[in-house]
Amino acid sequence: MTEDLVDGVHIPESTEPAFRFGRWPFGTLVVAVLRIIDAITWAAIGLGVRDLPVGGVPLLASSTIVTQTVDLLLAAATIIGVVGLLAYRRWGWVLTMVLVGIGLFGELVRIAIGQPDHLGLLSLVVSAFYLNQRSVRAMAGRDLDGDTATHS
Repeated sequence: MTEDLVDGVHIPESTEPAFRFGRWPFGTLVVAVLRIIDAITWAAIGLGVRDLPVGGVPLLASSTIVTQTVDLLLAAATIIGVVGLLAYRRWGWVLTMVLVGIGLFGELVRIAIGQPDHLGLLSLVVSAFYLNQRSVRAMAGRDLDGDTATHS
């Protein structure tokens, strides 16, 4: 990365935040941990881990293969979203938010059919809360607030 000398001060060429290990806002870490737990759960359900209390999980189709495939895809997408979020990428924040929204919709469907998962719902609500915190949105990308005006 090159720097320019402006009025005797070195200014970096890029203002995009760099990936720095251990420099994430608290909310980002909470979201990452909750989403990784969720991804492990989806993967376990998709792989058919025995003795997992998932008797109330509604099937998407009459075939369990379709449901298991969707579960594994959601687990993979969740991990990809967390990696993007921790790498300070806007797409990571967007993907994680979309997956949390899909999860919230799924939990509302489960409540409607009489099979609520209160712990899963709480995890998704906490994730949505922290994803919308200013520090997490700012960390993920400066375009998330929709403020495209330049400040002089």
